[in-house]
Amino acid sequence: MSVRSRLVVVVGLVLVLVACGGGSSATTQQLSGSTTTPTGAGPTTTPGGSGSDTTNPGGGPSGDSGATLTIGNETWVLDSFRCVIGEENTGSKDFPFTSHGQTDLSDTYLILEAEIQDWEEVGKFEGDDVYLELKFVERPIDNARATDLSVHWISSDLPEYLQGDSGLGDLEWSFDGTTNLVAEGTFRNMLLDDDADPAELFAHGKLEAVCEPW
Repeated sequence: MSVRSRLVVVVGLVLVLVACGGGSSATTQQLSGSTTTPTGAGPTTTPGGSGSDTTNPGGGPSGDSGATLTIGNETWVLDSFRCVIGEENTGSKDFPFTSHGQTDLSDTYLILEAEIQDWEEVGKFEGDDVYLELKFVERPIDNARATDLSVHWISSDLPEYLQGDSGLGDLEWSFDGTTNLVAEGTFRNMLLDDDADPAELFAHGKLEAVCEPW
C-alpha cells in the first residue's frame, strides 16, 4: 500500500472516531479548574499526589475506556478512548489499530491519537516491522483547522532512518490485542524549534490506556 493510500485510510478513520468520541460534561467540570506545570519546571506536589501536577487528582481512566498520559511533570486524564482494531474493521492490513481519545474542557479540546503500523501488511500487533505512533494536542474548540495548538507532543518507535534527528525512537510499548495499550519513552514538543533547549524540547512520557472498540 502506498504512503498516500495509508494517509487516506488514517484520515477517514480519525474522522469517524472524532464523530463518536466527544467528552462528557462531567469531565469538563473535573478538569477545567486544575493546574499544570510547564515542561522543564520542577515538580509541584498536589494533595495526595506523588510530586507531579495532574488534571484529574483522582487519577486513572474511569468507566469502560480512558487514558492517562504523563509527560514530564504534567499529567492528563481522558475519560474516553475509542479504537478500531483489526484489518476487518480498519480496512487496512498495515494499520491494524487506530484510536482517538478526546476530552472537552471549557474552551479547548484534549486529543490523543495512537496508531499501530504493520509494515509487513499482515495485520499483526507485535514483532518485526510493527511500530506505534502517538500524538497528543490541545486546541481551541472554536478553531476547526486546529492550527492554534497550545500543546503538541509526539512519540514513536519508527526506525532511525525515518526519525532522522528527531530525538525519538526509544518508545517501548505493548498492546494486548483487545483493549489495553501501554507505552513509555521520549516525547518531543512540536511547538518548539529543533534548536530549542533539549530540556524543553524532549521529556519522558508514559501512556496507560484502555480503549473501547468501535
